[in-house]
Amino acid sequence: MMNLKYFKSLSLITLLSLSAFAGTYQAKTYADDTIHSSSLNINVKSVEKKLADADKEAEPIYSKMDKIQKRIKTIRADKLTSYEKSLTKKINTLNEKHQQLLETFYSQLGDKRWHSKTEALDLVSKSNLSHSDKSRLNSYFKDYYAYQGELNQKYHNFKKLTRSQENKLKTLTQKADAIYKKHGITKDILKAYYAQKGMTAD
Repeated sequence: MMNLKYFKSLSLITLLSLSAFAGTYQAKTYADDTIHSSSLNINVKSVEKKLADADKEAEPIYSKMDKIQKRIKTIRADKLTSYEKSLTKKINTLNEKHQQLLETFYSQLGDKRWHSKTEALDLVSKSNLSHSDKSRLNSYFKDYYAYQGELNQKYHNFKKLTRSQENKLKTLTQKADAIYKKHGITKDILKAYYAQKGMTAD
């Protein structure tokens, strides 16, 4: 969960990865960039002054984003988290229970793969496994895809419930982008700044 302080410390995270920022918030390293970016001649103090000015102007935007993120977190806790934990546990338990049988099955497949329950069951029927093992695998795949389908539906519902919040985040992120660009901070300048400071923006 990103809070206001974290938003400000990152400054131009939005310029570097708008879609990732508004969606998954996965950690990324931005200092590991092209030779072109790291070799730019920049005045570190000048960049820091521009960043400070942009941070100050963008602070109200970050505050709004923080509130939206808290709302998304609340919705996730209410509508998804418990189901996610329960279904993930069921899937993991199912996999562990059938691990040895699955390894035997995989060893017979060679380079064959499946992308659906129907394809998986078809491969099971064509395998050289015993009738008993085939029956167990059929049950496994039916249960696995049932759990996975239920989990996917929960994710889909969560995405629908938070769509308006995500759209607001995207709009606010674009506004933050514009502020930093107005202050003369571009992606390449920020990347070069991180490279010279020996920092990562993750």
